[in-house]
Amino acid sequence: MNELQVDIWEVVRVNFPTKIDGTLQRRCLDMIRAFESESFISSLSLALSLPDICGNYLYSNDSSRNRYSKWFDQFVAFNYIGPDGIPYFDGEDCYQLRCVFLHEGMNTPHVERKRTLYNLIQFRIFDDGPLNNVDHFEQLWTNDELSNMFIQLDLNLNKFISVINQGVNEFIRQYPNANNLNPWEGYEGYFYTPILDFRKS
Repeated sequence: MNELQVDIWEVVRVNFPTKIDGTLQRRCLDMIRAFESESFISSLSLALSLPDICGNYLYSNDSSRNRYSKWFDQFVAFNYIGPDGIPYFDGEDCYQLRCVFLHEGMNTPHVERKRTLYNLIQFRIFDDGPLNNVDHFEQLWTNDELSNMFIQLDLNLNKFISVINQGVNEFIRQYPNANNLNPWEGYEGYFYTPILDFRKS
């Protein structure tokens, strides 16, 4: 153990910080609280990251893309079934959005990779009411050539937050051990906690 580690442990031993709850259930609660406080970007960022975490538990040997898509298709996509009985927003669509939103701050998936149909995915926020809880997509043409078709998908943000929360809670019901992302006890538990609170209150 080097000097830096010894110093850290001495601080931990003397100050007894609080380990910030990083369970899946707490992350869902933070996601909902962020939405309710109108921190919409933070809420959406959390929502788009949760399938990553859950998918890693079930499909740890798969690529990030595959485990994300598989988990979303299993626990969330049925909330986005179109008239043809096929999801209009599935795990692949959500993964492509997750990549550009979290890594580039954008909502324009790279359609040239041919993994999603949507050139743009936009979340919208509405007042409460049955007529406002509607997702839809539209096709636009920049000219007469079909190859230049632009497809936009509009999703209700409140609905998305809700179905992600429902999906995670169903996942926890089926796999209770997945909820606690830091099962270590003692000093190890402090090492593997993403946030420690040293405030005195």
